[in-house]
Amino acid sequence: MYEFDVVIVEDESGGYVGFVPALPGCHTQGDSVGELLDNAKEAVELYLETLTEEEKRELLRQRVVGLQKVKALAQRHAVRLPEAAEDPSEGASRLFAGRVHI
Repeated sequence: MYEFDVVIVEDESGGYVGFVPALPGCHTQGDSVGELLDNAKEAVELYLETLTEEEKRELLRQRVVGLQKVKALAQRHAVRLPEAAEDPSEGASRLFAGRVHI
């Protein structure tokens, strides 16, 4: 059985998008987190089917050791946000991680 981390982002238009950092290009979506995780499991299984045994061994040595937000500001396109916003995350995507077992 393999285990992979899945980064899940709440989509602004509804639903969720997820990607598997250990498997470049492996991503999926779902209307709920449960649906997204089911779809992620299928995406990972299909991804692994395309790899040779050597490629699998190489990818399975990698692991996510943390997830950290980084704040950055582009100087030419900076927009000043109100300091007293009711919800500081308003308009931003929420980000969290999940795990799929296959």
